[in-house]
Amino acid sequence: MSIAVYNYTGQEVSRLADNLSMSEGSHTFEFDASGLPGGVYFCVLTSGEQKVTKKIVVIK
Repeated sequence: MSIAVYNYTGQEVSRLADNLSMSEGSHTFEFDASGLPGGVYFCVLTSGEQKVTKKIVVIK
């Protein structure tokens, strides 16, 4: 499983996990966005063939 955060132009700005093995079930990750300027970002979780994208809005 990998989790990455991208800005609106598609540039990766943070990688929270890379090739991480997790058991089945619910898991929580914290992301400190204090170093990012305000704007729209996309968090992409990739696991095997599956990919989930969620929008994050950072307001400063």
